[in-house]
Amino acid sequence: MVLYSCHIFNRQGTCIYHREWNQKAKKTEQQLEEEYKLMYGMIFSLKQFVTGIAPKESECFHSFKTNTYKLHFYESPTGFKFIIITDPNVAQLTDHLKHIYQKIFVEFAATNALHKVDGKIEGFLFAQQLQTYVEQWGWYN
Repeated sequence: MVLYSCHIFNRQGTCIYHREWNQKAKKTEQQLEEEYKLMYGMIFSLKQFVTGIAPKESECFHSFKTNTYKLHFYESPTGFKFIIITDPNVAQLTDHLKHIYQKIFVEFAATNALHKVDGKIEGFLFAQQLQTYVEQWGWYN
């Protein structure tokens, strides 16, 4: 099983963090910006769709899968959206995404005095803590 990427979007829909693993081709800045717009638009649309058809108001989606990948999604109480893309055979990562928000994002980005509110996450400690955490997953390679 494979981990492909991690994206974090702020409340305004701006990608404030992106990291890739196991990707062969490097993307240009323009390609990345287009990817961010498409991904945020897709997540926004899926949330609206799931909310509209759900039998209960509290229903939301946590993942979807294709033949080649699985997208895992978590929206924090503060409106930040955490997305991890993996191999389609990876089990649900909702608890891991909550951990990334609560224990890594809040501690190493949101409360960092050098981090601008809703700005890009550029701190080395955040990236290091995220990498250390995903390396603990039994299937990470």
